[in-house]
Amino acid sequence: MCQSGNWVEQVFGSSILKRDGSNLLGFMFRNKNGKPIGLTASTIKVMFLSTNGASFEKQAMIANHYTATISITKNDIKDFRDMRIEFIIRYTDGNQDIFPSGNQQRISVMSHPEDIQKNEIGHIILEKLTAASLIRFEEPKEQIQTQGDQVNTQIKSSSSSDLSVNKEIKI
Repeated sequence: MCQSGNWVEQVFGSSILKRDGSNLLGFMFRNKNGKPIGLTASTIKVMFLSTNGASFEKQAMIANHYTATISITKNDIKDFRDMRIEFIIRYTDGNQDIFPSGNQQRISVMSHPEDIQKNEIGHIILEKLTAASLIRFEEPKEQIQTQGDQVNTQIKSSSSSDLSVNKEIKI
């Protein structure tokens, strides 16, 4: 991925939050070269902006030198569906940066677990997806190979005088 400025990496937590639950999110901040930003003794204000214009802000906690956490509870989330997140980091020298410099980090809020099914949102482990994809592509390959073998057998066993070329089909 090409980045033109600073950016945010979500290191834990989900990008789909439960409205009635408690959600802990962790973020790492990177400069335009991809290097992690040190957060020791900094303060981080987090702005949550919904698509309908509503917003709220929270203070992030510094978890370690490079990671900040935010706890979002049902008291924070009112009626938001999709939100953009913007981080304002104030360093010990008084300077501040806004993260990310480009497109904001995004999260979605589901009011009930049934919303996940209604909106057909889910997840699949990459290894399972890869295995399922390989199976899907191996089956037709095996069928084509079997059909090719059958054609080759018919060509070889053909005693027709019309058959002037006897070539095997390779798959």
